[in-house]
Amino acid sequence: MMLYHLSERWLGQRVTLAPRIPRDRAPFEDRRVRRICVAPTVQGCLLALRGCFYNRGVWWIYATSGVDAVEPISVPDASETGERWLLHPTEMVCVRRITIST
Repeated sequence: MMLYHLSERWLGQRVTLAPRIPRDRAPFEDRRVRRICVAPTVQGCLLALRGCFYNRGVWWIYATSGVDAVEPISVPDASETGERWLLHPTEMVCVRRITIST
């Protein structure tokens, strides 16, 4: 299954992402588990980040497949967004650039 991750920064065409504690997580989300947040659709990524779009502009879509993803802890909209967490460094490929506007 293809999994997608959005980044506000260009990380390169191919990049190995390391799990981390997201700085833009919701206040009630887990603060201890280092992870890479992904979703099975770009729409799911956008829904998961809907509160983060105070940073309008260019976003990069990265993709990976064939990796083990776990269900997130304390993420109430995960059933809507399909959010999953990758707990190990993961190679991803940039598949698209999008622009978020008003």
